Amino acid sequence: MERSFTIVRAVVTLTVLVVWLASPPVPGTAHGPELAMAVAALAYSAATAILLFRLPDFASRLWPGYAIADLAMILACIATSGMQRTPFLPLLFIAAVTVPQRMPFAGGVAAAAVCTAAWALLAAPGQRYVAVFVAVIATLQVLATALMRSDRTAIARDPLTGCFGRSHVLADLARLVEGGELPFSLILVDLDNFKGVNDRFGHPVGDLVLQAASRHIAAAVRGDDLLARYGGDEFLVILGGTDGETARGVAERVRGAVAGSQLRAGAAADIRITLSAGVVEARPGQSVADLLASVDRLLYEAKRSRDRVAGDSAAAGMLG
Repeated sequence: MERSFTIVRAVVTLTVLVVWLASPPVPGTAHGPELAMAVAALAYSAATAILLFRLPDFASRLWPGYAIADLAMILACIATSGMQRTPFLPLLFIAAVTVPQRMPFAGGVAAAAVCTAAWALLAAPGQRYVAVFVAVIATLQVLATALMRSDRTAIARDPLTGCFGRSHVLADLARLVEGGELPFSLILVDLDNFKGVNDRFGHPVGDLVLQAASRHIAAAVRGDDLLARYGGDEFLVILGGTDGETARGVAERVRGAVAGSQLRAGAAADIRITLSAGVVEARPGQSVADLLASVDRLLYEAKRSRDRVAGDSAAAGMLG
């Protein structure tokens, strides 16, 4: 959808520029700044389109800047022209639709308010009624964007634990590897003797243990780390911008948080569980498969004695 709006915006901006060049200057206005603003708007639209189609990963990381640039460019065009000579109203409509798509809910509401206020304050008195139309468009778009994001988040989450699912974390890992965004590290966690919990207390209690363990793990990792249920009783954590030594410290904190807790599983007795973890730091040239194989091997080493963290021996030995 964003790509479609980008094409529309580029076509409208080009049309604006053609109309501007074809129309005579209004007496008393400076034609040079107006022309420069139209050319800048066209260049901006073209650059946005190129980034979205050729470098989508790079573009996705810059969405706050895009949203701010959208508003700044359109407001500058309106202020420069005084709404006298060029049909910038379509640009404002496009802003009302596209800007909230690249912003969180609060930012989308603010952007909608700015778009509406821009038309109400800068338009000619006889055209200010159109601000209501802009407000309606912007409000609908903010709500639609919030619903779409909510749906995408729900789909990406594991229904039992509330953590992200396997497909989501693998997609994020692939993005990091392909983008060469080093350093980053992985922690692969496995609950010790979880099969024994299921066998002794039953799967409903096992589900409660998984939920409780995931809460402890989530509380022990950092806010910007990505925690996902990797499968069964395994959890995978991606730590962006983190070297192996720091990641091992986070893994030890996770291990300690779970080992130091007793999980009350319904009517069953208090259950004390422990976990084992493998930690690996990504290195240049490693594929996603290489990274996952490395961290899985380290997890296997940790599980030999249980309640243990095994780090990448090539980097800094192992922690026990």
